Amino acid sequence: MKYLIVLSMLLLGPGIQAFDTPEVQELRKEVQQLRKEVRRLEKRVMALEPDTPKGHSMQWGCYLNDIRAGGLFAHAATEAEARGKVLNQCSNKNGACFEQQITCSKSD
Repeated sequence: MKYLIVLSMLLLGPGIQAFDTPEVQELRKEVQQLRKEVRRLEKRVMALEPDTPKGHSMQWGCYLNDIRAGGLFAHAATEAEARGKVLNQCSNKNGACFEQQITCSKSD
C-alpha cells in the first residue's frame, strides 16, 4: 500500500507541477479578464434593452381573412414577425395567401 502511494506521487507529481507553468498562469489571468469583460458587456446589453412589462412582449397582432383558410390571427414582438406567422398559418392551411390582405395593429 505504501508503495502504491509513493508510486502515484511520483507519477502525478510532475503532472501537478505542469499546471503551474507561467503559460497556464497567463491563461488563467486571461480567462478571468474575459469573464469580467463578458459580465460588463452583459450589463450594457441589459441597459440597452427596453423594459417590457410581463405579458406585453407580444405587441403586434395581425389578422387575415382568407376564403379557403378562414380567419387567421398571430401575435409577435414585431409587425414583420406577426405578418410572417399569419402567412405561415395560411400556407399551412393551403389558403390563397397575399401579404396585402393582412391587417396589423400594435397594442399599447
